[in-house]
Amino acid sequence: MNIAIVGAGFSGLATCYHLLQSGKCQKVTLFDRQGIGSGASGMAAGLVHPYGGTKAKLSYHAEAALTQTLKLLQPASQAEQVALFTGILRPCTTHEQREHFSHCCHTDTEWWDEHKVQKTIPNLNLLPALYIRSGIAVHTMRYLQGLWKACQKMGATLEIRAIQSLKELAAFDHVISCTGAYAETIMETENLGIKKLKGQILQLEWPQDLAPLALPLISDGYLVASDKPGFCYAGATFEREFSSEVPDRKKAEEEIRKKVKAFSPLYSELAFVDCKAGLRGYTKNKLPLIARLSQKEWAISGLGSKGLLYHAWVAKLTCKAILDNTLDHIPCELCYDNELMTPF
Repeated sequence: MNIAIVGAGFSGLATCYHLLQSGKCQKVTLFDRQGIGSGASGMAAGLVHPYGGTKAKLSYHAEAALTQTLKLLQPASQAEQVALFTGILRPCTTHEQREHFSHCCHTDTEWWDEHKVQKTIPNLNLLPALYIRSGIAVHTMRYLQGLWKACQKMGATLEIRAIQSLKELAAFDHVISCTGAYAETIMETENLGIKKLKGQILQLEWPQDLAPLALPLISDGYLVASDKPGFCYAGATFEREFSSEVPDRKKAEEEIRKKVKAFSPLYSELAFVDCKAGLRGYTKNKLPLIARLSQKEWAISGLGSKGLLYHAWVAKLTCKAILDNTLDHIPCELCYDNELMTPF
């Protein structure tokens, strides 16, 4: 079987890996207009954990999804470390968070009082927090490059080329669109209803005389150490209305520094280094989308801000559907069957 994948971000590379790993696919060709991780995947902060929202409830199929992400981190880590498994801290910056987080009873979470938090991160405001042991900080570009190398070893190839219609790749046995927020740029996926969200993050300088950040922090905003010593990333904006995809430093600093200040005024004053922006695609029900467009055309999209949590699981479901020629493995709430006109 010879398969084409359009898009070389999280879902595209995960799909490529699972297809080749199955032993039922002889060749996979990736097509991307700019290259590996050139979109929102490459600029993602890399914080992944199973508990979302202000109530820290278990996200949809989070345990299965996190398990698949952990499995993909292994082949991507052959050359260098791509993730830190020290956990993630969710400081309570609002009364609502304090109320809900303090009553969490997940097996891999702990309620930390203000004193334990400050002992771990001395510069933090006097805040209690929810510690998530299963939280992972992924160095996203390292991960994407490592996963791509694993795919290359199994025979995958990459073409830097923009695709406007999946019919351009009709010579392949199957074609899978993994274009995220850019689904509308491809004729066959433009009507899937994928909405766009612009997200910006800041790269800031971490002073040498400041103790390293012991754990990634995430609340309304987030702060995480960079894979490069002496820097960190802070985020993020969630812009549903925007006129340009390019970074807007003024807007990013105004919104993000305010969020980081809730952790500590000291962190909000870190020196500016860079501002990055990317577009995420999301669906009406805020869940990933797997679409069968025809017997040989497929699409994965709508992973939104949970791309790292869901990409490996959704890719595996899609690969199984293609190789077994059935949609039975895919939860109905994720599935869009164009031939049956089934909405997501």
